[in-house]
Parts: sequence; structure tokens; C-alpha cells
Amino acid sequence: MVGSGTMGGGIVELCALRGLDVRLAVSRESSLVSAPRRLAASLDRGVAKGRLSGAERDAALSRVSVTADLGDLSDRQLVIEAVPEDEELKLDLFATLDKVVDTDALLASTTSAITITRLARATRTRAG
Repeated sequence: MVGSGTMGGGIVELCALRGLDVRLAVSRESSLVSAPRRLAASLDRGVAKGRLSGAERDAALSRVSVTADLGDLSDRQLVIEAVPEDEELKLDLFATLDKVVDTDALLASTTSAITITRLARATRTRAG
């Protein structure tokens, strides 16, 4: 996951609760601390409301790691971007991810305003 805002944080939480190993890439050093805190607070609310157990919360938290280095996503099979809706930012990110991840990795976007084919142009053609 790239981006720890509302959308990115929600996707991280859902994936971790479903048993997936999640690596969250953030752009600011301060987010290395604040993103895990927001995730823990959200999961704590779930425990308080009886939607999940403390053990489920702890297991989900153990599945999430946070980095400020996109290179740490090199072993991921799926990378979802949830950065601000800025075309240049997203294009630059996709171009960088294309160089970082394996050629068979899936790159996905949460964009609602930019066509996915436009973002795909920032990557190499992938045979599949």
C-alpha cells in the first residue's frame, strides 16, 4: 500500500484483518509513527464495539509494517496506491513502482478521476 490517508489506512486495516502481510509506504517520516497509531486506534475501536477480539486486533497489527522507502515494496505481489488525486504525483509513483516491483506484480490505484489507462502508460508493457 502506498499512502496512509483515510482510504489507504482503511485498505491496510481490511487486508491485515483478512490475514494478509501488509507493507505500507508513507511519504513523510512523521507518518512512520502516526500511521501505525491511527491503525491501532481504529482496531481498538473495533474491539471496544465488540466487532473483533483483542487477539484479532493484535494479529492484524503484527501483519503491518511501515516504511518510507518505496524500494521496500520490491517483494510485493500487489501494490495499491492511495495518494492524493494529483495526476503527476500518481504518474511519477507508477513509474517508480514499475522499476521497483517484479514484472508480474499487480499495480492498482484508488483513483476516481484519472483513467487507469493513463496511469498504466507510466509503466512498461507487461506481458500476461
